[in-house]
Amino acid sequence: MKRLGKVLHVSSSGNLIVHADIAPEIGSKIVDEKLKEVGSVYDVIGPVDHPYVTVRPVEKSEAEKYVGKTLYILNGKGERRGKRKSDVKSKSSGNRRMKAP
Repeated sequence: MKRLGKVLHVSSSGNLIVHADIAPEIGSKIVDEKLKEVGSVYDVIGPVDHPYVTVRPVEKSEAEKYVGKTLYILNGKGERRGKRKSDVKSKSSGNRRMKAP
């Protein structure tokens, strides 16, 4: 478990805005100090050395109670979207035949 950073406020869309110590992977699970799941990383914005992270909370109605608190990244990676399946061959795999001169 790594420290993500402190929650600054809740955005108009209901996401938590966190001033982060590190830039986590999108989709990483975020927990509080009691290891209760708060949500997942939705986006990373701002400068590279001091990024801001938007966290999509599990319960938007409970988002306000995390303002001012420190959140943590749960070990492991979040779900990845758009990953290519390993059995798909690329277009440049050499399956084309050349015509004889």
